[in-house]
Amino acid sequence: MKIRTKLEISTLTVFIGALIIGAVLFLSAQQINKATEDNKISIEILQKITQLSPAEFNNFANSTELMEWQWSSKNTALTQILRAQFRNPQGRIVIENIRQNQQDMQAFFHQLIQLKKGLVPEVSEQNLQDKILLKWQSLLDEAFSLNRISQSEIEATERSTNSFIFIFIGILGVFVVTTSFLVRKSVIEPIARLYDGVKIIGDGNLKYRNNIAVHDEIGELANAFNVMAAKLSGFYESLEEKVKMRSEEIIEKNALLQSIIDNIPIGVALVKAPKGELLMVNQTGAHLLGDTLGREQNDSHYLAQCNFLKEDETPYSFEEFPIYLALKNQEIITQDNIIVRDINGTKVALRVTSAPVKNAQGELTSIVTLFEDITEKRQIENMKNQFLFFAAHQLRTPLGSIRWNLEMLLKGEIGVLPELAVDSLKQIEECNQRMIKRVNELLDVSMIEEGKWEDLAVLTDVMPIIEDAVKEVSIDAKVKNISIVLKPPSTPLPKIVIGLKRFEQAIITILSNAIKFNQQDGKVTISFHQDNKKLQIIITDTGIGIPRDDQSKIFSKFFRAKNALLTETEGTGLGLFIIKSYIEKWGGKISLKSQEGKYTTYYLEFQIP
Repeated sequence: MKIRTKLEISTLTVFIGALIIGAVLFLSAQQINKATEDNKISIEILQKITQLSPAEFNNFANSTELMEWQWSSKNTALTQILRAQFRNPQGRIVIENIRQNQQDMQAFFHQLIQLKKGLVPEVSEQNLQDKILLKWQSLLDEAFSLNRISQSEIEATERSTNSFIFIFIGILGVFVVTTSFLVRKSVIEPIARLYDGVKIIGDGNLKYRNNIAVHDEIGELANAFNVMAAKLSGFYESLEEKVKMRSEEIIEKNALLQSIIDNIPIGVALVKAPKGELLMVNQTGAHLLGDTLGREQNDSHYLAQCNFLKEDETPYSFEEFPIYLALKNQEIITQDNIIVRDINGTKVALRVTSAPVKNAQGELTSIVTLFEDITEKRQIENMKNQFLFFAAHQLRTPLGSIRWNLEMLLKGEIGVLPELAVDSLKQIEECNQRMIKRVNELLDVSMIEEGKWEDLAVLTDVMPIIEDAVKEVSIDAKVKNISIVLKPPSTPLPKIVIGLKRFEQAIITILSNAIKFNQQDGKVTISFHQDNKKLQIIITDTGIGIPRDDQSKIFSKFFRAKNALLTETEGTGLGLFIIKSYIEKWGGKISLKSQEGKYTTYYLEFQIP
């Protein structure tokens, strides 16, 4: 039998039982109401009969009319009550007896009145009064009997109703208990076993099966549960096998990846954010960093103990290290002026690049750092610098001699030359000047690389120097009709620490580039921004701009932007590198913003002492 059918039968049975009880209670109430009405009639009859007591009329013995009137009114009231419908059959018989006794009593009372009026022959008054009293007592007995009959009827009705209700409630209780037992056995206990089965499978025992043998929806659910558990067990076994195979593949790939990472010629280290605990370092990195702690060491001080040095062999503060800066600023940081001793104690020059690693939510999780051994590159670069320095020195003397002789020829100190020869010599002199400038740039680069250049930095007012630089390039600006706007500061500029000669050279170089790579009738603007800590010199042009891909390399040695090569073929790509070196030597920094084809803005920033 279906659970729904069981529940419907139980509900219907309880409903029918409730209807039966309600019907019985209703019928019982009707019977009790009827019995109560009979009882009220019996009580009123008793009251009226009591009022017909002969003793009540003795008070009017002296007034026959008053006695007759009193009797007539009370007897009439009794007669009206006796006309009421009495429902109990026995009660109706008693009422008939009361009527008969009433009539007899009425006849005797009438004779008594006639006697008192002298209208009948002499009869015994006492005899009539005794007969009236006997009839009244009979009426009274009949009234009490009628009252007992109505009261008994009420009690009998109540007893039968209560007995029926008790019996039916007992039967209904037995039915409810039986139904509850059956529901517990066929519904609640199977559901509890199903619930326990779900918990067992949830705990990982996929071999568990329910053995619920009921032929209803729960039995069907139990069978479906067992089928699901069997499928789930099979799926889990299949999944376990796939996971095992996948895990082996991942382990193999990880081993391969670790082998690749360990054997690449660049050191790789991974540190955890935000404290910098070491997560991994490959063999090359461990060798370069002089690792004595072991690659498994989870130590936030691992890299701090690697004794990083600057090029002048002074200790490298960890707060300046790319890893720390990448953790702090969450951006890629590259530095190539770091020296460390490897595991053999040999000095190694490193280029260190640290890059943030973020999760899908954009949160910083770790920092990956590359350690590139640039010792050989540095050696080659030093050799190149030495060659350039040597070549520049070797060229400087003959170029100076050529310049001196050209000046003598052009001044006519050796003799008067034809005009055509003079024009040719002027072209030679211009080329010689450019060569001298290039040689001087090479010498500057060599001295910068060697750290040998000297330029006494002093506290200086930069405004006169900038004004002189504007005058210096004004002739070139007029050729292209370029206006140079020097915006005066709102307040006097503070003095900063710079080298006078090198600073003027830096401003001239930037202004020359702004003119050289500007458009016809263009504009160059010089403005200032200052606060309590720094002074910023801002130079903006309306020229060809710098391509986005070239902007990060524009301050590198020998680098020239692609569009600059097309516009001006001459140039070494050393000017901005030299300027950057000067400014950083004075404790400042230089940066730029540019949009190709529209503008370039240089920002020269200096600390205010």
